[in-house]
Amino acid sequence: MELADQHLVKIQSSSSMPTHSQRPTVMPRGLRSDSRGTTHPSNVLLLGPTGSGKTLLARTLAKVLDVPFSMSDATPFTQAGYVGEDVEMVIHRLLQNCDYNIKKAECGIVFIDEIDKISKRPDAMSISKDVSGEGVQQALLRMLEGTVIHVTEKNGPPSSSNWNGLGPNGATGRKGGLPGLGNGSGTGPGAKGDVYAVDTSNILFVLSGAFIGLEKIVMDRVSKGSIGFDAVVRAPSSELEHVKDAGTRSSRLLDQVDPSDLVKFGLIPEFIGRLPVVAAVNHLDEQALVRILTEPRNSLVKQYQGLFGLGEVKIHFSMAALHAIAGQAIEKQTGARGLRRIMESLLLDVMYDAPGSAIKHIVIDREVVQGKKPALCFSRGDDASVEEALVRDDVLLPQQQQEQGEYIEGAGLG
Repeated sequence: MELADQHLVKIQSSSSMPTHSQRPTVMPRGLRSDSRGTTHPSNVLLLGPTGSGKTLLARTLAKVLDVPFSMSDATPFTQAGYVGEDVEMVIHRLLQNCDYNIKKAECGIVFIDEIDKISKRPDAMSISKDVSGEGVQQALLRMLEGTVIHVTEKNGPPSSSNWNGLGPNGATGRKGGLPGLGNGSGTGPGAKGDVYAVDTSNILFVLSGAFIGLEKIVMDRVSKGSIGFDAVVRAPSSELEHVKDAGTRSSRLLDQVDPSDLVKFGLIPEFIGRLPVVAAVNHLDEQALVRILTEPRNSLVKQYQGLFGLGEVKIHFSMAALHAIAGQAIEKQTGARGLRRIMESLLLDVMYDAPGSAIKHIVIDREVVQGKKPALCFSRGDDASVEEALVRDDVLLPQQQQEQGEYIEGAGLG
């Protein structure tokens, strides 16, 4: 929420320059100010494992602020002039998402995922260019600091407009009369599109990545020469990956990330200097994954209930089964993304057997998730047997989990 407040203050300050009496006396943390009082966003670098909600966090931030949002993957980026995508494509996507409204785009949020994939390769020879690593970082420097990016619409006029330059309702120009920087709209299918000048000074850039191996670099630094009961002792890499609380330990290490650690990982110092806010996202625990399975409007449990409902079949999950599914996702280190894969493999057989048969109720308990037995199927009128199967399975749960996970009729848990 603090990041949302900072970006909202930045948008308001960029829309109209306040007078001296209207300017705030205290600058919110995370915003920079120049001599004229104009605020600039502090770009953010998110560190965390896959499936921990980094993309959802940035998307929700844009939704709360009601600003344009674009998401890109840094993997296909290459240095300008080489095969691949140029870094200016992120601004192009932002323009597309706000219907080519330049004023809205200049106050939007750009999210670039897999930023760790453009780290500098240590084995790259000095005589060759790292066009997909260091070259991309250098191309992003100017954009992150704030400059005017010229974006060319390569597809020409939109398909809904006529080739004489007239758009819907007789409007002229690109997207209902928005002008470009020249007469590049053309009059034919092969014509070049308009050129748009976008100032990135007020665009908030949120970069994220899993940064596999960064926790080992941090451990080497913080455990060097440490003694005492509270000292961090260097553990073998195999132990860091296989201990029960490995996710918690990795999250604690990522909280101590220093710019020197990112330099050792492969990011150039100039690139790190333009990312003043570095935050680590923790691993999702079992209880959080269970809430993801049941609470959202489009949760997986509700999706599969709707899917089976098309065949007039009701599916029920015990709380013990949901905890077992979450435990498998944690064990496989796939996070929230691995929940759908587990559910698909679990319900594959009954999705084909239940429709058009006498099955009207399906119960998934802990042993079904563990693969010890197939899903429990009941016919019409066996409501008492369904309830008994759910209660019998959840008796094995600890008392505190049973209190938090009471049967929810709307979620189909009993």
